[in-house]
Amino acid sequence: MSSKKTNGGNNKKSIAPTVLSALTIAPAIITAVEELIDKLPDIPSKVGVPQLYGLGFPLKLDQAITRLTKVGLTVMPSELSIGEADPKYRNCVDSEVVDSDPKPKQKVAAGYPVIIRYVTQEVIDESKRLFEELERQKAEANRIKNEKREHQKAQAQRTIADAAIQVKGLPEKILHYNKKGTKSKAP
Repeated sequence: MSSKKTNGGNNKKSIAPTVLSALTIAPAIITAVEELIDKLPDIPSKVGVPQLYGLGFPLKLDQAITRLTKVGLTVMPSELSIGEADPKYRNCVDSEVVDSDPKPKQKVAAGYPVIIRYVTQEVIDESKRLFEELERQKAEANRIKNEKREHQKAQAQRTIADAAIQVKGLPEKILHYNKKGTKSKAP
């Protein structure tokens, strides 16, 4: 048979040195953990993409890059090609930002790459040319429409005049016919 010894009051005495040593070691452990946390890379936090473009808000490429890097985002500039010219870019300035991906106000992780699209003077010039061509086409379409309308008015006036001439002698002709449809003798 085995006998179990209980120390009764000795049990409290054996725990005390353990607790005391833990309390002396604890500050050293806390300091070591804090140093380890400082050495770890920052966990990315969410960052809102700043406003980079919009009506009445022209930002140039260098200004957009500064704004994005200040909030901790990576920049990937992308120039619009001449094929992407559009009349809406006709009033832009060289290197003006016109789009981004992700869009402004979206939340992304810090360091996330933001693609910023910007126009060059070549794209602006082509956009102006496209706008002028569209305006010329609209003017030509309006001219043709107005000519057609004038032709229709003139044709309607001729038709009305011809009808008026035909109607002018109609009452006399009606009076010369009797009810049977034969010509009656004039008095």
